[in-house]
Amino acid sequence: MFKLSHFFACLTIAALLSLAIPSGIAGMAHADPAEDSSAEENSSAEMLQDGLEALIERQTELATELFEQVIKVFPGTPEAKHAERELDKLADAKPDDAEPVPNRNSISNDYLRFSTKELRMKFAVDVGDRVFFAENSAVIGGRARSLLEHQAHWLVKRPDLKITIVGRADEGNSAEAAREISTQRAEAVRDRLVAHGVAASRIAIEARGMRDPVATCRSALCQAENRHAETVIGTSAAADISGRAATVSQ
Repeated sequence: MFKLSHFFACLTIAALLSLAIPSGIAGMAHADPAEDSSAEENSSAEMLQDGLEALIERQTELATELFEQVIKVFPGTPEAKHAERELDKLADAKPDDAEPVPNRNSISNDYLRFSTKELRMKFAVDVGDRVFFAENSAVIGGRARSLLEHQAHWLVKRPDLKITIVGRADEGNSAEAAREISTQRAEAVRDRLVAHGVAASRIAIEARGMRDPVATCRSALCQAENRHAETVIGTSAAADISGRAATVSQ
């Protein structure tokens, strides 16, 4: 009888101890620092992507908040550096409410009042300068179609401006394959702009393939930033945009 009561007493003590020990302690021994690092990288990339999409949709205040949050929460990361560059572009752009109400003549002569760099920034802020594509695809989605319609409306009002459509890619088994898909993306954007009234004679095509990436990084979400076509004001796009990009991977 004594042995049986002793046994039940041991069970009671064990149960009390199990309740006293925090549930997280057992899991701490199995925590994987690599998983924490990966989660942080994905969070910073996702926040940056949200900011870029907000910028594309002309939600500049939201984009600014997201970029500032990336810099604050993930200082020193490639995503934070990318966010800083986007904020610099926004800071340099002239706000619409600072300009006089335009008439037909003043709109068509924007190029006389602004430098090419300023026009590119204005274009990016006013309507967005790039559309994104799914992997191995040159099909323009619903959001991209809406953005390109806004681009065309902006460009039709400024018939003196020429543009270059710069296609980029992050996929392909070879440089030739990447160049081919980036060409298809640039052509798809050109055709959409022409369909909305922009003269084809104003549009040049430049296939960058995997050269001059906007983002160089390891995560799939970050690499997806290079699957796009960018509408650049001016005909000599390569020299001006190549120094603007690359986020260096760690």
